[in-house]
Amino acid sequence: MCWYNSAIGVFLTLLFTSAVLVSPGISEAQAACQTTGDLSCSLYKQCIEENCGCASTDHPYTATFGPKYCQRFGSEAGFSSLGKQWRDKTLICLKDRVSSSYISNSDATGRNCNCSTIQSMAIDSHSECYLSAPSFCKLSESDIRTLARIVDAADVFALGAAGLTEMGHVLATCYWTESISKGDLITRAFVSETLQEGTEVASKVVIEVFKQAVRFAAFQAQEAAEEALESLYREFFPEGPTLH
Repeated sequence: MCWYNSAIGVFLTLLFTSAVLVSPGISEAQAACQTTGDLSCSLYKQCIEENCGCASTDHPYTATFGPKYCQRFGSEAGFSSLGKQWRDKTLICLKDRVSSSYISNSDATGRNCNCSTIQSMAIDSHSECYLSAPSFCKLSESDIRTLARIVDAADVFALGAAGLTEMGHVLATCYWTESISKGDLITRAFVSETLQEGTEVASKVVIEVFKQAVRFAAFQAQEAAEEALESLYREFFPEGPTLH
C-alpha cells in the first residue's frame, strides 16, 4: 500500500508541475522559450531560433544580433559595479521582450513564426530596456566606452533605421533625465569610441544616431538638448550633412 501511495504522489506532483510550467494559452514549445530571469543566452538560438528558423529570412535577429551581443555583454569584465547591474538587468529585459514577441508571433505549435515582427519588437525594446533602472544615463564615461567597444558599427547598421533610432532616443533622453553636461559626456564617449573603428560604416552610424537624437529632442520639445546635440555633432563633423 505504501508503494501505491508513493506512486500516486509522484504522478500528482508531475501533473501539477506540468500544469504550472505551461501557461494557459501557449504551447509547450512556447513555454520552453519563456524567460526565467537568468543570464543564459540559450533562449535565442537553442529555443526561439530552433523553432522559427529566422536565420534564413531577411529578419535574422534571433540568430545573429540577439545571441551575439547577449554573449559579448555577458562575458565583458570591464564594467564597473553599476555597469554590471545595468548590463544584467538589460540582458534580462531584452530576453523577456523577445520571448514575449516570439510567443505572440508564432502558431499553436510554437513554429510558423513571424520573424519580421519578432525582430521589430525586439529592436524596439532596446530603449525601454536600456533606460529602465538603473538607467544607461547613470553610467560612467568608462562604462559607456566599454559598451561602445563591444558593439560593431556594421551590426548596428544592419538593423536598419529602427536600431539607429533606438540608439538616438537613448542618447537624447540622457540630456533631460540627467543634465546637458551628462548628456554631452555620454554622447561624446559613445561617438568617439564608435569612430575609433575607422570605417565608413561607423561614420554613417554615428551621423544617423545624431540625426535621430536631434529629432527626438525636438519631438520632446527639449530645445536645450537639441541645441547641445547639434553643437556636439559639429565638433565631430564640421563639414557633415545637416541634421534636419
